[in-house]
Amino acid sequence: MKLSKNQLKEIRYFLEYILVIPFLLIMRPFSIEAKSRFGVFVGRFIMYPFLLWNGGKKRYTILVKNLEIVLGRKISTKEAGTMVKEYCANIARIFTEGLGQRQMTKEWLVNHVSTKGINELIAMHKSGKTIIVPSAHIGNWEIAHKYLYEVHGIQTTIIYRKQNNLRLDHAYVKERTHVELIEKRDPSALKKMLKSLNNNRILVILLDQRDQKNGEQIEFFGNKAPFATAIARLAIKNNAYIYCGHCYRLGNNKFILSTEKPIIPSEHSTPHGITQEIFNHFEQWIKNNPLQWFCLIQDIWKK
Repeated sequence: MKLSKNQLKEIRYFLEYILVIPFLLIMRPFSIEAKSRFGVFVGRFIMYPFLLWNGGKKRYTILVKNLEIVLGRKISTKEAGTMVKEYCANIARIFTEGLGQRQMTKEWLVNHVSTKGINELIAMHKSGKTIIVPSAHIGNWEIAHKYLYEVHGIQTTIIYRKQNNLRLDHAYVKERTHVELIEKRDPSALKKMLKSLNNNRILVILLDQRDQKNGEQIEFFGNKAPFATAIARLAIKNNAYIYCGHCYRLGNNKFILSTEKPIIPSEHSTPHGITQEIFNHFEQWIKNNPLQWFCLIQDIWKK
């Protein structure tokens, strides 16, 4: 009997699930540092070879093409191999560290996360100002909202996209006990976002993925690609301050949580203009730490 593509996909998702769940249980008692080291091993010696085998030339070519766009230069075959391997190590670390979110206590976060520019955000939040934080898939973005909650008692709402493998998505979401989650494809997502803002929660969303259906053409690394402008429209309508923020990895399980000066919508602001300003920040962050940018694997600038 020949199986359809959807049936094969469901079989693959199920196999991924039964392989990952024992791993989750085995890794749970280990420290975050041990989880991180294991992530580096998985990235370099499992994910990297799997990328070459499973994705073949196409995925590898996309990664190298994007690296050259970000770096603004050609890279040699040897340099590309080294960089892609380190990229895989960082991505795997994000996943394994994410399994330890319950272990990220206030004490651990204070000892492992330094900050830059967030005092203004905290003060504005305490004054009751409506705040939206756009970010990018860079560093370990999961640590940012955990830090705000555990250290400063600030509640956040995360706009996220479910993984294609819903079983794994459910298992991973259970680790996020400290935030409110809104699935961006939920028909009632906008209503939930407005409710969250009215409840003085900070709205956080990662914007650096293509939105072919509803996005507008935004200049990004000298090329244009479609990105969502809905958050900019939401900020204009609700007079919200926009604090672009990110959480870089510094090494040795140290991180820096940083926010830029706020973008303050005015009566002359346009969704396109605000979104372009947001992506100007993203571009600078990524230039500083290209291998920490998760979306290198995506064909953002495809025609």
